[in-house]
Parts: sequence; C-alpha cells; structure tokens
Amino acid sequence: MNKPNVKKGKLYFLLLIMLGTLFLLPNFYRNKWKAVDPIYYDEWQIRYDRLVIARLVKNRQDGFFSAGGFLGLGDVDKWSYQSTVHAHQYDVYLKNDEFQSYLIYKSNPGFQGALYGTIDIFLNISGESKLVIFRGITATASALTIGLIFALITIEFGLLAGVFMLIFSAFSIWTVLPASNIFWNFWIFYLPVFLTISLLSEKAQQKNRNNKILYSAICLATTARILLSGFDLMTTVLIMTTVPVVYYAVLHRWTWKIFLNHFIKISSALIIGTTAGLFIMGMQIASVEGQASNSLSYIVSRIGKHFAGNTEFYADGGIEATRVGMVELISKYMLFPAVNLRLPGPDTQILYWHIILVFFIFTGLLMINNRNQNETDRKPIALLIATWYSILAPLSWIIIFRPHSIIHPHVNSMGWQMPFTLLGFALCGYVISILFKRKLS
Repeated sequence: MNKPNVKKGKLYFLLLIMLGTLFLLPNFYRNKWKAVDPIYYDEWQIRYDRLVIARLVKNRQDGFFSAGGFLGLGDVDKWSYQSTVHAHQYDVYLKNDEFQSYLIYKSNPGFQGALYGTIDIFLNISGESKLVIFRGITATASALTIGLIFALITIEFGLLAGVFMLIFSAFSIWTVLPASNIFWNFWIFYLPVFLTISLLSEKAQQKNRNNKILYSAICLATTARILLSGFDLMTTVLIMTTVPVVYYAVLHRWTWKIFLNHFIKISSALIIGTTAGLFIMGMQIASVEGQASNSLSYIVSRIGKHFAGNTEFYADGGIEATRVGMVELISKYMLFPAVNLRLPGPDTQILYWHIILVFFIFTGLLMINNRNQNETDRKPIALLIATWYSILAPLSWIIIFRPHSIIHPHVNSMGWQMPFTLLGFALCGYVISILFKRKLS
C-alpha cells in the first residue's frame, strides 16, 4: 500500500472512531434517548457512585492514603442502600463538609478515589460542576472505547457489521448504565483486549518487533482494570482478552504450537496482572488492619463467599445460593432484558435469549453459505468461532461465582457485552453483507 492510501486509511479509521463516539455520547452520558428507565437509571448510578463520592470527601478531610485509600460510606456503622444514606454522601461532598466516621469497602482497591480525587483537587469550581465533569470524562472514555471497537469491526468486516454493533451498544441497557458511572469505569474493561489486538494484528506480525513491551502493557492494563473497577467480572475480562487469539488463529491457520505460544504468553500476562492487583489490595488491607495475615484471610474469605456462597442469600427470600442449579441460574441471565424498546404503548423488552436465538439463526445462514461456496476467505469462519468462543467470557463468571451471580444480575449482565453480543451483532451484519454480495454476483 502506497503512502497516500495509508494516510487515507488512517483518516478513515479516525473518522469512524469519531462518528461512533459522537453517536454513543448522548445515551452514554445521561441516557438521553431513555434506553434505560430514567428512575432506574438514576438509582443505579447513585448506588455505585456514592462510594466514590464518599471517598472524595475522605480525601479532602484526611488525605488520599487515609483508610488505606479504600472507597466507603460516611457516617454509617453498617452497609445500607437507603436513599437517605445515598443523599448524605452527596450532600457532604457538595457542601464541603466532613464525615464523623467512615466505613471502608475493602473488596475493591478503590483507585477511583485517587483518579477523580486528583481532578477534584485541581478544579476550582462548584461540586455540582465537578460531578458533571467526572461523568463527562467517563462517558467520553466509554464512548471512545466502543467507537474504537466500531472502527475495528468496520475495517475488518464492513460497515454493516460495525453499524449493527454500534446501534446495539447505543441502546443496550447494560452498556448505557455503566458508561458514565465513575465507580465502574466501563472503558477500562476493554483496555487489555485492545492491547492483544495490537499485539496479534497482521501488521504487527509483519513488523517482527519485540513484543515484550506489549505483553507488559497487557499485564499493567489488567492491574489497572482491577485498581479502577475492582474484581467483579474478572474472569470475563480475562477470557475476553484471549478472544483475538482465537480469531487470528483461525484466520491465519496457525499451528497449535503458534496458537499455544500466544495463548500462554497472554494468559501469563493476565495472571500476573491479576495477582498484582490482589497484592496491592492486600497491602491496602494490611495498612488498615495492621497485619498482613488479616489481609490474606479477608481475601480468601471473600473469594470463598463468591465461590461457595455459604453466607450469601437471595435479597428477597433468604434462599441459599448453593441450592440454585446451574440451568436455573443461566436461564435467569438469559431472561434478563438487554434492550428496552420505547414504542407507542407499553415498552417492549428484548431479552438476551432473543438475541442469542438471532445469533444462532445467522450462524446457520453463514454455515449454509460457506458450504455452498469454495471460498478461501477465512474471515467468516474466524468471526463465527471467535463469537461463540466469547460467550465463555460472561458464562465463566456466572458459573464459577454462582452465589454472586444469583444476587447481582444487575451488575453481571454487563458481561454479555464483553464481547459476546458486540461480536454477535457484528456477525449478523457481516452475514447479511456476504449474502447480499452473493446475490449480486
């Protein structure tokens, strides 16, 4: 490719990112087109953001390293989800007041407090304006992230594939909800997978460069994801990051040796990054508790509760989580709404099982088309396999941490978009493009 074409290709790529970002921003910032019920949207934001807001008060009051740097709640002696508790965190922050006590949240490293706390210190404006800026920064980062995915899919599979994915992302309940949330920092979930794509793309392979820096970057991005968002959906992120390995392996007909070489190296970087995140949080707990052994016992206890669920119950019935079967649990997530269509009359909800059924139909169409064609193009089958491999990402967290998944579908449903449904809609658009081209030929 000559230099003018390379420059034109880069400009087109940047244009796609910009257009995708601008399309997503209205919903990502404040649910502009009401993809989510407005009352539920506001409640969901406050439920998680309040922890960061309380940390900002603690930063100003006692410094960034006070209480181990953890998020928490002010002026309570136990965890509460009452609206009065929510309101109090914001009220103290906006009035530049102080807490009389601070209950720490030790299950999340809480570096959100350091990130937004730094901005909080340097901005000499009202608290209300700062909150707008915090949400604006996070929403823009999330929109840029999905905009980048849109550009990558469009370049690789065509405009229709990218548009299908983009429209779904703009109106999916579980992308709109976390997009501007300063607790979740939705954008950082996808950072490791972008680095994997950069590592494995055809252009990167042609350069024969030393990839130690990128492997290190994947490791650091994994740690950063933990520090800025916690450990929820961790297995989902880990598996999502390996999806490009599967795609490029099929696309380029890698041998098992090449595939395992990349898979093991990337997995190692992910494991080291995750371990580093655990170590940092352990050090924080030790600084609060005074002993390293206390941090280890706490971490083991939390993992045990997520995994075994001895003390976790349904919020509304006290039913032991371990008694819920796997089929029942997965069905629970299949029946969860993915998109809320606001049409004249009652709202119409598209559930995840509806979407998965559509993906199955387009999978069948692609397989039938490939069987009748003597094509050498590996992209269709590579995308197909990568898409269905990626369903393991959300299912891994749901299945492994069953008790947590029973209680928290309002969080774990984000996992469907990492990246299974995004690739699934890209697959649908790509199949339509293939069939249309075949009809014209």
